[in-house]
Amino acid sequence: ASENALGGSGLQYVIARTMVLYGYGVAVKTNFALWVIQSLEKKLPIRVVDDQYGNPTLVDDLAYGVARAIELERIGIYNIAGREIVHRYEFALQIARMFDLDSTLISPVKTVQLRQPAPRPMKSGLITLKAEVELGIKPSTLEQGLSVLKSQLSRTTRKMTDSPPIPGTASTRTPDGRTGKH
Repeated sequence: ASENALGGSGLQYVIARTMVLYGYGVAVKTNFALWVIQSLEKKLPIRVVDDQYGNPTLVDDLAYGVARAIELERIGIYNIAGREIVHRYEFALQIARMFDLDSTLISPVKTVQLRQPAPRPMKSGLITLKAEVELGIKPSTLEQGLSVLKSQLSRTTRKMTDSPPIPGTASTRTPDGRTGKH
């Protein structure tokens, strides 16, 4: 309804549709990928649905797509999502592989077994062709996105002084080479 209201308003607008967001950010709510990583690092068994499909989307890709739409002064609706449509269980297994974590701690489960308070779409996914062509973006594959996430998390734990700032933080270099955060 909000998309229809905006579309009929006569205003210039860009709507970015997305789904299954994951990534790193400072002081943000834990997302699915971070939950899987944290749970498996603690050697906790987790149950993950194998009947809910969607496009896992790296937040960096979404941000880039929105920025491109603004730069190019586009109007309309764009699906900005990851390249692949997979079920959550497969997503969790790929996370475990990328981060060298124990995938045997991940058990598949059906959605009905979880008794979630809100209904979930079972087979969803976004076709991103319009955004790719009109915005000139190329969404990450799941492997590429998880590789970016691994790199970002690695920089945060090692606090490398020669790395670019961690997304969501502002930092500057002092004349003596130290990094100062603001």
